[in-house]
Amino acid sequence: ATSWMRCCLVVVLVGTSAWGCAASRSSSLESTEEELLSGQGEGDIEAILEAADRRWKERSDLEDLKRAIELYERATEVDASDLETSERRTLLAETYVRLARAYFFWGNAHVATSDRAESERDSRMMELFEKSLSASERGIVLADSDLAGAVSGGESLAQRVSLADPDAIPALYWYATTLGKWGMMKGYTTIMKHQGDIQKTMTFICDQRPAYYYGGCHRYFGAYWTRVPFGKSAEKSRRHLEQAIEIAPFFLGNKVLMAEYYAVLADESDLYRRLLNEVIEASVEPEEHPEVAPENRFHQQRARQLLDRADEAFR
Repeated sequence: ATSWMRCCLVVVLVGTSAWGCAASRSSSLESTEEELLSGQGEGDIEAILEAADRRWKERSDLEDLKRAIELYERATEVDASDLETSERRTLLAETYVRLARAYFFWGNAHVATSDRAESERDSRMMELFEKSLSASERGIVLADSDLAGAVSGGESLAQRVSLADPDAIPALYWYATTLGKWGMMKGYTTIMKHQGDIQKTMTFICDQRPAYYYGGCHRYFGAYWTRVPFGKSAEKSRRHLEQAIEIAPFFLGNKVLMAEYYAVLADESDLYRRLLNEVIEASVEPEEHPEVAPENRFHQQRARQLLDRADEAFR
């Protein structure tokens, strides 16, 4: 049996005792709103954020991305007591979401497509995903302190997320997305420990705001139904990925995932090649959506890699 199958068998046989070996991390959901709003640093928070956003637009360049992150981090530490509490809370929640996305992009785009040795690449990605998780957790605290307090107090996110404030959706999305990537890299027991939280969070987002991040919750389920150890469904995968493409046809990642996950599971090699070629030949900067150009560049790079492995994917 493969190591994956052996791991599945162990979990089935020993049940919840398998969770004891899952890797853990210190959660920033235990932070308080007061702590996060009590910055003492000097500077104009709005000017700092404007400078960070300018660098963020150039995130295809790693040095610009790093500088954007430095500025976003600095903004979270500034004394902004001149602003109303509600305004400061909203501004910082948005800043933590930007940080979560930025750290994720660094790991999932720049590092994932680098030519580093695999072990070095994975180690660096894990570090960045953990930073993304911490930032998104702080964003959740500021956007929905009741939810954060319940989860840090022992309730599961899966139990409470359906009652979340819709304003917390951006932070929840990056939390769930990064948790999935981080968990898969940590191993089977870790991802299964968090699977319920991720799945319920993405269901909540699909119910409340399905277009968020270019159909991101549908991308998640499109991949999910091809990777669950039991009950894979090509039909459910296809349906979700088609919804993502319908929501944001200009976001090339939707077609890349449909090729990588659905087409492989359904054994549709022609579709696999067609989708990847469409991505490679597409405009990186769609006229009405230039903001996705940095992501699309990396999606094209990923499409080329997958096309080179077509024979291996369908052998």
